[in-house]
Amino acid sequence: MAWIKALVIGMAVLIVVGFVVVATTLINRANDTSEADADGAFVHVEGPLSEREDRFDEPVIRQIGLAPGESLLDASLDGDALLLRIAGPQGTRLEVRGVRSGALLGSFEVVEAAQ
Repeated sequence: MAWIKALVIGMAVLIVVGFVVVATTLINRANDTSEADADGAFVHVEGPLSEREDRFDEPVIRQIGLAPGESLLDASLDGDALLLRIAGPQGTRLEVRGVRSGALLGSFEVVEAAQ
């Protein structure tokens, strides 16, 4: 009978320890101020998102090559995505690129709708 009491006490201790681990993990994740960048790596960010002006620790310098005859008409930034409007001999296209990596996230050809 003594071994049953020891077994019950041992299981109760394991339940309490498991509860503490789960509660600690939830609290740490709720207070985490890290963000994933375009490459999936986590970057530590100070303060709430609404109070930050610049989320980059150092300047981001990327070069994006344009084909001969192409020109950049417009660029706009939305969070970590950069929208480029490029005009060329074949018409206008829109490119969405990641600010940190410079990777092409999407490209859209602008065509006139058939009437």
